[in-house]
Amino acid sequence: MKTHPNLITDSGSVIIDSGSAKALAERHECPGISRRELLTSGVAWIVFASIAAPALAEQVQKKWVACGKCRTIFYDGFPNKGRCAASGAHAASARRVQLPYDTPEGPRMQGGWRFCHKCNALFFDGYPAKGACPAGGGHQAQGLNFVLRHSINGGSNAFRYCAKCHAMFQVGADGHCPAGSTHEAAGFLFDLLNEDSQRID
Repeated sequence: MKTHPNLITDSGSVIIDSGSAKALAERHECPGISRRELLTSGVAWIVFASIAAPALAEQVQKKWVACGKCRTIFYDGFPNKGRCAASGAHAASARRVQLPYDTPEGPRMQGGWRFCHKCNALFFDGYPAKGACPAGGGHQAQGLNFVLRHSINGGSNAFRYCAKCHAMFQVGADGHCPAGSTHEAAGFLFDLLNEDSQRID
């Protein structure tokens, strides 16, 4: 659970420092603790999680899109569109998505997804081998660490990891893999939100 920076979650409770106690006492009624006790009884207090500040909004990066030629996901925010396994530069399709970044990993959240600055594709950087990049050699990571949802039964907006090139590609269209032939799906089914969508958890 995310809270205001001066709150620390711990098994359903929230710990606050004494500098925050006065403001907290003025806004909330703490069961079993008087306002005077809350203000004068020490450096830190454990209070109920129900009085925590609202969760912070998830950070996302937009301008990610499926290439209409190779079907991998690439970053469309630069004038240079990278390298496509089907030849030339990537060509944006109508499938545009947003990617969460710098958020905690969990049972349905996998980190290690990175931007390749050689081909502009999204690839998994969690193995010593970096797959096959259309620009030659393996992918080279740069920038943000994306943490992506998987196994959500994601409907039409589902994507897969390619076991040959290590890039993310759009389900339902095998496209062109830089390691040869078409992409080879493996692992999780990823659920990436449309660029203009807002997640409701």
